[in-house]
Amino acid sequence: MRRRNKILLYLSMAACFWYSCGGLRVTGNGGKITEYAESYFKGEGKMLFYIKPIDFKTVDGDKLTADYTYIKGDTVKKDVVINLSIYGEPPFSVADSVTVVYSNGITFTDNSIKHLFNENFKRHKFTRQSIDMPGDRLADYFQSNEVSFIVYTKGKAVEYKGAKQWRKSHTKIYQIIFW
Repeated sequence: MRRRNKILLYLSMAACFWYSCGGLRVTGNGGKITEYAESYFKGEGKMLFYIKPIDFKTVDGDKLTADYTYIKGDTVKKDVVINLSIYGEPPFSVADSVTVVYSNGITFTDNSIKHLFNENFKRHKFTRQSIDMPGDRLADYFQSNEVSFIVYTKGKAVEYKGAKQWRKSHTKIYQIIFW
């Protein structure tokens, strides 16, 4: 009898510990929905979708990553925030404009680039900048088989095309947000 009580005590303690570490919690607030995206409930019929960074590359191998934040709902601003990490060598300049080109010929240009910050790590030097894209363009964007960003800085244009990761992820992301 005494041994049984000890076992029950230890099991109860283990269950309490597991619960306090989050093992039994269900938040209901969202989180990871695929390897490419997360969703969060924002209240009043609104969902925030965060699409994890996707790589784009130039023909020379220079890299740009783009992550996306989109709030879906009836009473929200219908813009998508696209944060761009443009890798290269400092000093970094803020882009004059960014044009997004879809495979079906649609383009979108943002001339009001927001500079967020620069990182100067030894192996990972990049500038972080942000653009806004109208939300009604997002469905076409993720339905496109190929997408590229053309970044214009000081009269120079650099095109970053969707890499292998784009081809793997764009259909899944479209299905999550628009189906």
